[in-house]
Amino acid sequence: MSVVEQKNQVCRICDFLGDHPFYTVREMMFGLKEEFCYFQCAKCQCLQISEFPTDMTSYYQQDYYSLSQSPENLYLNSFVSWARRKRDSR
Repeated sequence: MSVVEQKNQVCRICDFLGDHPFYTVREMMFGLKEEFCYFQCAKCQCLQISEFPTDMTSYYQQDYYSLSQSPENLYLNSFVSWARRKRDSR
């Protein structure tokens, strides 16, 4: 990975607007080998993607671990189990 160019962009983390080093990186986890542009903030050093892909389904498929439960139901099963144990212990 090497610096491709310096560009002016706003950092999403610290809001610094300035020239940041940009990198071109190839996706290898899923074997799609698509290239993405990343930049590293000159102020806070956060490495972040320059532009998000419009369609993320090829990177986050149906069985992707964080899609297995909706956030509002994340603790529901634990709570229900706890409530049943409490009820049944009486």
